[in-house]
Amino acid sequence: MQMDADLSHDPNAIPGFLEKIKDYDAVFGSRYLNGVRVYNWSFKRLLLSKLSNDFIRIALRIPYTDTTTAFKCFRRTVLESIDLNSLKGRQNAFLIELVYHTIKQGFKTVEIPFMFIERATGESKMEFKVSIESLATVLRLIFLGK
Repeated sequence: MQMDADLSHDPNAIPGFLEKIKDYDAVFGSRYLNGVRVYNWSFKRLLLSKLSNDFIRIALRIPYTDTTTAFKCFRRTVLESIDLNSLKGRQNAFLIELVYHTIKQGFKTVEIPFMFIERATGESKMEFKVSIESLATVLRLIFLGK
């Protein structure tokens, strides 16, 4: 199980992930499946996140609406099959690569909705350089597949 420790990923959603992982190799949480489930973000940040995820979905030809959230659950076999040291991205780029390789290796995956609640204290990691690295990662995956 992977999640943010600042409670922006509600621990009460974990049972839903654990139920789904019984039938799937990986379960990806989504803030955008069947609508938007984000609380306390600015419109600008929400728009950037949503459009970025739409671009990633279309560009990489993957069926999921939210590759950049860290709320995910994997079977051990998935993580053992991916050379995590070969993933070049950090932060959002790493999350994109993890989803991409899980899907491309043919694992049975599913996306489930969850409510994202912006942290009450601390700062977001979302910076311009994070967006640029994510874009570079998507382009690398399109053209090199790795």
